[in-house]
Amino acid sequence: MGFLLGCLVLLSGRSGLASGLGSALPGSYKYDDNGRLTYFESSEGYIFYEYDRNGNLLKKRIKGFGDLETPTGADQIVTGLNVKGWHLDKTGIQSIKIYLNGTYQGLASYGDPREDIYSKYPKFGNHNSGFHYNISLPKQNASYEVKTVVRNNGGEETVYTKSFRFVALNSVGHLDSPSEGVTVFYYLRYPNTNYTRMTVSGWQLDTEGIKSVQVYLDNNYIKSGSLTVSRSDVKAAYTQYNQSISGYAIDLDLPVAGNGAAGQTAAHQVKVVVANMKGELSTYVRNFVVKNSNQFFEVGPSGQN
Repeated sequence: MGFLLGCLVLLSGRSGLASGLGSALPGSYKYDDNGRLTYFESSEGYIFYEYDRNGNLLKKRIKGFGDLETPTGADQIVTGLNVKGWHLDKTGIQSIKIYLNGTYQGLASYGDPREDIYSKYPKFGNHNSGFHYNISLPKQNASYEVKTVVRNNGGEETVYTKSFRFVALNSVGHLDSPSEGVTVFYYLRYPNTNYTRMTVSGWQLDTEGIKSVQVYLDNNYIKSGSLTVSRSDVKAAYTQYNQSISGYAIDLDLPVAGNGAAGQTAAHQVKVVVANMKGELSTYVRNFVVKNSNQFFEVGPSGQN
């Protein structure tokens, strides 16, 4: 115990980490089995203490330190994995190598702005201690380990590892409207209004993200839309996707049936093609009938047909 108290006094005189017996500054302390201080974390960094066989303090030094922040260890559902973290080392960074399940992937880019780290460890004077590396994962269920090997300019290496599972979630969706075989009225008295239009609506979930929603009428491209509608029902049913905005609603001008006479009908087909960011397509088809109507409305049209 006397030796440990002596170490605390030594720390007070040399680094300002303690200011006398029983008054060590708050921080993370680690001791070996003999009660000797081996590690302390402060605004100066991670300070390590080494001893000889007799317990005499040999040296105090600040080693490089940091953190591998992503992957977080939680399940990954997006094939694009952005490996991110930070590292501080007073000797400078020579390289940061990235491995996936033991296979070398490449060198991470070092120098991302990290003001949060600078504010915590200002004595390093490093505003850009972040690193990143992008990995494209196959879309299949698997377990992975990411290993990051940081080598400083003195040749010392610091290793960080994180394990995670990839959970493959297929693209899923539904074309809600029109329903199959429905009859939609074309109100002859109100051309170019909502009484001669049909809303094509549905939803789509895809971990890769949605690039476009294209609408075709009788196999002829009409227009494109995007996901703009909040669907809490879909989010509740598919919680793993954790996506609130999954719906689309696209207005489609209807063609008048036949020669335009009241009562005439015509069969049509609407097709919706949803493309994700990788170009993968999901296609939905509905058949419906347009029927001309000569109905008169006392109140002018203002809503949906």
